[in-house]
Amino acid sequence: MNDQIPAWAGESFSLQYATLNDTTIPYLVGGDGPDLLMIHGLSASLDWWQHNAPALASRFRVHLVDLPGFGRLGHLNQTHDIQEYADWLLAFMDSIDLRRPHLVGLSMGGDIAVRVAARYPDRVGRLVLATPAAILPGGSMFAWAITGIRVLTEIPASLIPLAIRDGRWVDLQTLWRTSRNLITRDVRDLMPDVQAETLILASNNDPVIPPWLAESFADSIPNSRLAVFPGAGHLVMLSQPDQFNQQVISFLLEDDQESAGLPSATRKSPDCTGRQVMKNTT
Repeated sequence: MNDQIPAWAGESFSLQYATLNDTTIPYLVGGDGPDLLMIHGLSASLDWWQHNAPALASRFRVHLVDLPGFGRLGHLNQTHDIQEYADWLLAFMDSIDLRRPHLVGLSMGGDIAVRVAARYPDRVGRLVLATPAAILPGGSMFAWAITGIRVLTEIPASLIPLAIRDGRWVDLQTLWRTSRNLITRDVRDLMPDVQAETLILASNNDPVIPPWLAESFADSIPNSRLAVFPGAGHLVMLSQPDQFNQQVISFLLEDDQESAGLPSATRKSPDCTGRQVMKNTT
């Protein structure tokens, strides 16, 4: 396990440690402001937020951690069900006294974030679901393996070494179980229980979550909004990081902007597509 601060984190983040079930958990924290916890996707690590976390740390206190079986915690393969990730994340929050953070979840991280928000509504501020793999349109493991290869083609050349490293670190049993869970155990029944204000970030060129499926998310979560990025793929935070960061900051700080008499970027301006679906925004 490599506990060193990654080069991209610079001086913005510090390396901290939590103790969870007698296990030492390294994590990064940086910035000042409201607490924000970012949840990575399948076969990834906290390092996939490197084009986003430093910018968000200018407005928030950002917390980054690897999930068990992935990244620096690849040696922890005790998680057997996708819901256990939500429970583990809550236990991690308790261990560092993180009472009510905003959550940002990518793909599988979006599924986990929905589970936390639905089951523990008093522990979540606002919710950002980026291309969330919380409802998948069926298909076999083979078909989804092909889709995974398509997603890999989106990775910028500069991050290919990171993808190779995380592929080496991942626990293969965890990867298989989690992939099966994502296909067979969605969060459809939990979505109406999400009380948090929710922003769904989607793409019109996503091989995993097509636009029609993203719209069904917005229909299923009571206080939700949908913003669609043109030309982006599944890894929208990498392909359009500046627009991604702006959307997240505007949404999470919306109440502060309104109280200061400033216009809300998320409510009033068109999103990155010129097309924006908004619900319950009165």
